[in-house]
Amino acid sequence: MNYYQLETVSQKGRRQCREYVYHAIEGEVENPFKEVVHQSILGTAGFVQWARQMLPRKGQREVPLLTKLQHDISVERILGIVAKAGNAAAEDLRDRKTKHKDLRQMAMELCYRYSNYKQKKNGAIFGLDYRSVSQSPARLKTKLKSSRKLKKQFHRIREHIDKVSNSKI
Repeated sequence: MNYYQLETVSQKGRRQCREYVYHAIEGEVENPFKEVVHQSILGTAGFVQWARQMLPRKGQREVPLLTKLQHDISVERILGIVAKAGNAAAEDLRDRKTKHKDLRQMAMELCYRYSNYKQKKNGAIFGLDYRSVSQSPARLKTKLKSSRKLKKQFHRIREHIDKVSNSKI
């Protein structure tokens, strides 16, 4: 590539950037940052998967965002694992009137920890507003402190989800 071709590429890039900004100002462009995954990756699903595979596997405990990226798993998979561990159906965990309240709270917490969904989207899955979803971890924590059996069950489920999510990388 010669100097003239580089200059042409550079001019084309500036023109495209200028057009993009004008379209954004006019409201014709959707906010691209709505699609950011775990506050750090913007791109197609294939690119996000590639970026996750490029992450270092060890020594990143002090960088929570990297840990979360390493453990991304689908909500459906989490619901399935939690339901199976509690001898329930995944649909039961979505239902507000379920008899599996503890499992439902565990599923909400684990979906928040391991999926790319924020509280608002998790709330939609469980039929709650984001404020109720944000209060759920405190309620679960209280239950786990008072019930050794529940705490063991939660940790077993979480370890299983850790293994499943790590195997994807």
